[in-house]
Amino acid sequence: MILLNIANEGDAPAFKASLLRKLQYEADKRQICFPATACSIQEKFAYLVSSQPLGSVVLLIDEYDAAQIAYLQDPAKLEHAESIMRSFLAVIKNYGEYFRFVFITGITRYADSCMFTVGNTIKDISLIHRYSKLCGFTHAEIKQHFSAFLCSKAAAYFDCTETDVTPAMIDHIMNLMIKWYDGYCFDETGDSRVFSTWSVLKFFEDDGRLCKNFWYSSAGLPSILQKKLHDCNFNHILSSLTQNSFLVSVNDFQAPASLQSMNIYVLLFQCGYLTLKRGYITRDGIGFTVELWVPNLELKLLLQMVEMVEGKILYGDANEDNLFSLFSLTQLHTALQRHDAQLLAEVCSRVLQTCDYEHSPVTSEAALNYVLQVFFLLAGLNAIVNFHQAAGRADTILSYQDTTLIIEYKYSDSDQDAALNAKLNEAKEQLLSHSYGDTLGLRPILWQVALVYSKAQHKIARSQTVLLQKLTADTKTQAQT
Repeated sequence: MILLNIANEGDAPAFKASLLRKLQYEADKRQICFPATACSIQEKFAYLVSSQPLGSVVLLIDEYDAAQIAYLQDPAKLEHAESIMRSFLAVIKNYGEYFRFVFITGITRYADSCMFTVGNTIKDISLIHRYSKLCGFTHAEIKQHFSAFLCSKAAAYFDCTETDVTPAMIDHIMNLMIKWYDGYCFDETGDSRVFSTWSVLKFFEDDGRLCKNFWYSSAGLPSILQKKLHDCNFNHILSSLTQNSFLVSVNDFQAPASLQSMNIYVLLFQCGYLTLKRGYITRDGIGFTVELWVPNLELKLLLQMVEMVEGKILYGDANEDNLFSLFSLTQLHTALQRHDAQLLAEVCSRVLQTCDYEHSPVTSEAALNYVLQVFFLLAGLNAIVNFHQAAGRADTILSYQDTTLIIEYKYSDSDQDAALNAKLNEAKEQLLSHSYGDTLGLRPILWQVALVYSKAQHKIARSQTVLLQKLTADTKTQAQT
């Protein structure tokens, strides 16, 4: 078996040298000496392949188009890199009888790459139903092969021993994984969906008990997508992804196109940010449109983070607003994960201090609630305000990973300690007497926080955790009943 990761080495000569080193490494492993006449990549690769028995070579190439993508803005380097890959791929066609299996991955589709004109014996299986489960885990595979990991995660999540884990707890963990990591469709019929292999493996490897965003640390934002988003309206494109779904024509989706001219949503699909919401191949033939969407919570949060993190890269604009947004988002998630009321108050204060005192003053509890609701929603959180219950109305209810957070706000015209403390006690009393959140206690942790805003100081001047309760499986069952 020959395994080649076609990595970007900085420039075309370096890329060529790297590929030659990989071929030499594979030859050395097999104690093969290249003849003096074999100087080029094509000659060395052909000699390496033809030295093996007929029908025995297994070739795996990962990121075959990495160099092509890296040199899109430099035509000379791009042509050099493509010529190198064309000469390499030509061997697959010319020496086909030696190959038992060839598998090639990359962002660029087979039909969109000029490099495959010399390797036209290769078949694009990206969206064929028969192969649609190759690049992800199915529900059944996770339950069958990762049962021990599911049990361990459930025990950590529900704070119990593994022997006390019930099938219902396992199902709860599976439902969380479905929400975060499932939904990818590589099937033109739309019949098959799979989990992200990388995210599932990292989730089980991670010592924490919560779902996290693992995809960005691995994939990031490909340079071709950065360039395309820069050429388009970056904010408009990303904001449109918050829709449930959107349509592209079958022609745009299927027809060959260069990376530079490709429909932006098709490129987002090929880069892994979007997937098929439904099939476009039916019993009656091919439909007119292809429906795409963001399949899971990990990617939704990722796209919001891309807007904050990559926005300054795309525009070369590392301004205070971008840095503020990134810092605030990071700190907010830290506060929610740690159940840190003081840090939550500091993040909310930074948000409130950006409000224009003349045009958008925070002059009431309602205004305070509204401003922070907008911030929570932009941060990708499920924020419900003024939720009516039998005993009263909760100011804000947030759902975050394993936690239901209830926030009670109070507004103070005074910045005197006595007045602020009185408001804090009022908020605490309201939370305790009205039992906010009991009817929503379906998450493992119920967290109640009192926050007091000082008009004079323009910030949250008092904060306190009123209740932090770990709910047992029995409690959660009773709540559901």
